[in-house]
Amino acid sequence: MQKLRKIVSGNAKGPTLLFVHGWPDDASLFEPMAKQLEPTYRCVRVTLPNYGPLGPENPQSRRGVNLDEIVALLHEAVLDVQRDAGRPEEPVTLVLHDWGCTFGYELEARYPDLVRGVVGLDIGLKFNMGPMGALGVLVYQWYLIGAWLIGQVLPPIGNALTRAYARLGGAPQAAVARSTMNYPYFWFWYYMFFRRGNVKQQRQLRTRGLAPFPMLFLYGTRKPFLLPSEKWLAAVRARPDSDAKAYDAGHWFFLGKYQDDVNSRVSAWLDKLHSARK
Repeated sequence: MQKLRKIVSGNAKGPTLLFVHGWPDDASLFEPMAKQLEPTYRCVRVTLPNYGPLGPENPQSRRGVNLDEIVALLHEAVLDVQRDAGRPEEPVTLVLHDWGCTFGYELEARYPDLVRGVVGLDIGLKFNMGPMGALGVLVYQWYLIGAWLIGQVLPPIGNALTRAYARLGGAPQAAVARSTMNYPYFWFWYYMFFRRGNVKQQRQLRTRGLAPFPMLFLYGTRKPFLLPSEKWLAAVRARPDSDAKAYDAGHWFFLGKYQDDVNSRVSAWLDKLHSARK
């Protein structure tokens, strides 16, 4: 399995931040945030398999990669970048969005000693999920699974269906979305049905509490589903090393209007987190 593609920038001697994007983005999603953090932090932005520009360095896998494989790739990436920096035992801080949140939370659950803290963008650990919200999630995720399956035999149609939903959802990189990027939705449901025991993160909430690690959680409120649970938000805010804030915006709220505020808030929280651990 090919290693994750990485962009490393910033202060080589600073604490390491690992940025993990989601659907249908790539490492460039975090470029504005990384530029603000680079004077102090070593910023490592990874691109998930099948995502990013097409080319020899990005072979498209029809099946994609499952949860265990992605966590293994992220674990390998952390070990590699910390070894390269000459501090293999030092934990990293995760900056996550969308599926990156799911994968990053699972990485922390399996390897808690590798993670110092987490900046979670828009996808939390617990949701307010009423009947209509659950139906909405079911419909859009299985739509993208359908596009992924169609793309196995008719790539142009699978790509067109995927791009149509990406445009509807306001994805900044909707024009380059491809059906091969939809594999996380398939594997998520596969694990829910057949490998639920492999997903440690949700089970550990019962043993480690609702807020098991230092966290800054920022999210948009202009979306029909996947809003965070109020009980979970309260647990995050109750930790002295954590915080949560809502923005009157959509899924990619940290770009555009609120970009400067989000970046400043992330920078301030990271400075506090790392100064407390010195």
